[in-house]
Amino acid sequence: MNTPHLPRMLIGLAILASSFAPAFAATVVKVELQDPSTADDIKAMQMKLDRDSAPAGQVRFEATNESKNLVHEMILVKSDQDPSTFPYNAKKDEVVEAKVKSLGEVSELKPGNSGHLTVSLRPGRYVLYCNQAGHAHQGMWARFNVTAK
Repeated sequence: MNTPHLPRMLIGLAILASSFAPAFAATVVKVELQDPSTADDIKAMQMKLDRDSAPAGQVRFEATNESKNLVHEMILVKSDQDPSTFPYNAKKDEVVEAKVKSLGEVSELKPGNSGHLTVSLRPGRYVLYCNQAGHAHQGMWARFNVTAK
């Protein structure tokens, strides 16, 4: 089969495909899960985001557990409240996840490990939190806003 125009056709298809890529690209949010074992200057549990908002659409949360000795996780919920107001099991020192509508999570990251969550988000207010025992109440959570495009 003689296909002298195949290289030009492939280049044309690649250009056409790349013109659609930005419409489907996710906004990336880096999430650092930290505690006092992470570094000497960190005195409490914290969840640091490299940005606190994104336009509506696909958002990819890339979570990294920077702890040297604790497991952490990242759970996403649509809420304008902080996790201290979520349904809570005092004995387990955890949010009752069955009573909070999670939009997804990066679960149980061992120290040094990373994971990601990609979701389609509408405009509104969101909260990211760690639900390991006591972590959310010790400050391992962050607010996140999604704006109209």
